[in-house]
Amino acid sequence: MNSFLFLFIAFPIISIGAGEKRLLLNDPALLQTKLDTLETKFMDLMTKYTSQESVINELKSKINDLSGKLDNSVQGGATFVRWGKTSCPSNTTDQIYSGFIGGSNYHSVGGAAEYVCLTPDPDFTLTNSAKFHYMHGGEYDSPQAGLEHGEDAPCTVCRSKMDVSTLMIPGRSTCYPGWTRQYHGYLAAGHETVPSATQFICIDEHPDTLYGGQGGTMDGRIISGVKARCGSLQCPPYHDEKELTCVVCTK
Repeated sequence: MNSFLFLFIAFPIISIGAGEKRLLLNDPALLQTKLDTLETKFMDLMTKYTSQESVINELKSKINDLSGKLDNSVQGGATFVRWGKTSCPSNTTDQIYSGFIGGSNYHSVGGAAEYVCLTPDPDFTLTNSAKFHYMHGGEYDSPQAGLEHGEDAPCTVCRSKMDVSTLMIPGRSTCYPGWTRQYHGYLAAGHETVPSATQFICIDEHPDTLYGGQGGTMDGRIISGVKARCGSLQCPPYHDEKELTCVVCTK
């Protein structure tokens, strides 16, 4: 009886399934086989892990490259003039400079068409030309926003910190979807009865005025409001004699 019990304890067995051989748990060959199998599976997993890690690192590298390109692409750069104001519209823009609206005299037949935003700190050349063109300051000639005839007009050159494109939309006070409104106001140009050609610009809804111009009303570069005239212009959507709005948008 004691011998039988000793043999049972010394050589335990386990059944690994119905109909399978009964294996000794302390069989060295069996244990080595199991260890070899586990080691093989472990090495396979390590190989797969290393492969996946390489893929992940490659994807991270691509993401970093794309992030860098994206960061460079959203550094802004869109510039625009805020006509009629001495400041830029929001904290998403930088002010490059604030100056004075200028251009050709309103009755100058050979005058330049565009308005310009003159710098407040000009440099001058020592040369002198026999033929020349005069630069005049811009003056309001429109009752919008309580402006009086002859008041001097400022301007500000701004740069967007976020956007790269600029668009002035005549006839609207809001931007189309996907665009950011920088400011809005009313459409302006020189009076159509004067000889000098002009461009259309967007004067801010609440325009500022400048002080210190010499001689009061000088009738230099005139800035007048713009009204719709039906006929060749489709009405509706436009309405005869209605003043036109405008908006400056960035994207």
